[in-house]
Amino acid sequence: MTVTADGYQLLEQTVEIADGSALTLTLEANPRFRAAGDPFVRAAGTHFVIGARSFKFIGVNLRGLAHYGTPQMPYARAHDQLDAARQMGARVVRIFLPHRDLSPDEAEARLAGLLDLLKREYPEMYLIIALTNLYGDVGFDVPGDLSFYDLQPGNSGPHILNLHWFNEGYKQNYLPFVRRIVSRFRNKPAIMAWNIGNELKAEADPDLLIRFKHAMAREIRRLDPNHLITTGMISTRHAHMGSDPAKRRQLYSSADIDFITNHAYHIDGNDKPSPEDDSDLLRDIPKPLLIEEAGFESREDRTGLYQAEMDRLFARGASGYMPWGFMAGDGNTGDGDDALGLDRKWHAADWESLNRLFRARADQLAAEAIEIPLATGDFAAGQVVFAAQGARLRRPAGLDGGIVYTMLARTRVTVQGPSERRDDLRWWPVRVPLDDGRTEDGWIAQTTPSGAVLLSAV
Repeated sequence: MTVTADGYQLLEQTVEIADGSALTLTLEANPRFRAAGDPFVRAAGTHFVIGARSFKFIGVNLRGLAHYGTPQMPYARAHDQLDAARQMGARVVRIFLPHRDLSPDEAEARLAGLLDLLKREYPEMYLIIALTNLYGDVGFDVPGDLSFYDLQPGNSGPHILNLHWFNEGYKQNYLPFVRRIVSRFRNKPAIMAWNIGNELKAEADPDLLIRFKHAMAREIRRLDPNHLITTGMISTRHAHMGSDPAKRRQLYSSADIDFITNHAYHIDGNDKPSPEDDSDLLRDIPKPLLIEEAGFESREDRTGLYQAEMDRLFARGASGYMPWGFMAGDGNTGDGDDALGLDRKWHAADWESLNRLFRARADQLAAEAIEIPLATGDFAAGQVVFAAQGARLRRPAGLDGGIVYTMLARTRVTVQGPSERRDDLRWWPVRVPLDDGRTEDGWIAQTTPSGAVLLSAV
């Protein structure tokens, strides 16, 4: 028996060949469907899931974590920051992997070292890994791509990736880098998700951005069916889709994009809801929503502002909240944010109280976790099964089928006959009872493309 470093038993088959010798064939571990003991983070409807339980969390952004203690980030120490994040209750850490001063070999080696550290000392933590950056002012971009950064319209702000990069340029350096990284680390459960890129937008061309995002999500899924994939966007509004509901839905309706991201910032301590809010999409697109970055610009105590925002966003369906610019200690690690960050150096007025607030929220979210059913195999005609929250009844079967109804949590549906295969998914004909006494017939997929369960017998 062969077991991988991550605990998977590999399937081996010994075959006798013509000369009397034997050949042992080994199939690579490639867990796609969620089962008891599955260590990967999955998505089921609007929930993140670990094993058979929902996963809501507090996280932090440690942008340069893979490079701490190196010439790129010489003043930061991984243990110091991870220990402090753990104390605050953080379960997920978001990082930016590439750096223009590093070869792909070096970036790969640093990620391998970071994953080893998490496995040894921080096994409860997961990574979200951004694979490039819209902005050219901080160095977290793929080597060779610097020529694709141009001034923004009006010559304001940092240089950003230009339209040529989104059309064809990304294929030169970024695409080979992504293929290399996701292929190498496809079987690492400590990775929660691949982030196609931080805050990417194709300036004034949302159709181009949608094509790029969908193409990259498909390619990442082809290479790595184990991990979640997301956009890393501020919002659809920021990406010039805010006034076009069809484009917003088109972006996130891709079966290869597993969850929605927002970056919720408030300038000048503004206590109004952030305009970067895509939570309304959850009504039509049942996927988890992650507040991947968040911050209030103020040197005063912001505890009440953060508490009110978390109350509002978790009530609107968010599954995670990750303040920006986390930086423990009294010094400057080079990875904080003097305006919007969570730190003692520039924001001492609320460092302690915010740590207590986030720890309390993390404990609350963990206590509120619910059971999410596992897949149970075949169903029989006439059998009553349970549909996950957000599962869609479609006619006809398939991802292109029209949406007839969106399920509430554990909706009881009755199987009407044998399943059919469409879009690499197993679709079951079911009858759904409605509140007014009527019923609707249609098709529900047994799982999502990433393996999260939508129909279960338990």
